Amino acid sequence: NATHFKRVSGPSRKDPGVIVHDLLTPCSPGEPGAIEMSWTDIEGDKLLEPMMTMQDVLLSLSRTKPTVNDEDLEQLKNLRTTLVRKAKQKQQHFLVETKQIWRLREEKVGGALSVYLFFSLSIVETLTTRELQ
Repeated sequence: NATHFKRVSGPSRKDPGVIVHDLLTPCSPGEPGAIEMSWTDIEGDKLLEPMMTMQDVLLSLSRTKPTVNDEDLEQLKNLRTTLVRKAKQKQQHFLVETKQIWRLREEKVGGALSVYLFFSLSIVETLTTRELQ
């Protein structure tokens, strides 16, 4: 966070065609004309952010350290594997219960409705299996 700013000239925020001489931009504390303040002390239309170049971006990337290491990635992979396994177990349990319920219904309704229920169950089973793969 910048702690010092200096007065500069630049395009007005309200009318970019007009040059104003009361903008503030971050600077180093030892720079002539440096004023100690926080960026929150400056009105929004008076803050002139420094231009960012590709060199700035590359420098930043060269100094940035990874926030995730191989151990973290391995833990994430193990968690995903565990969650998928549990989801598949729940899916199997759901399908078994659903088949049992529909078998009971088949016994009571029979005929065309039982064929409809069988195909409906097959579609549900296929779709849920695809989603978990």
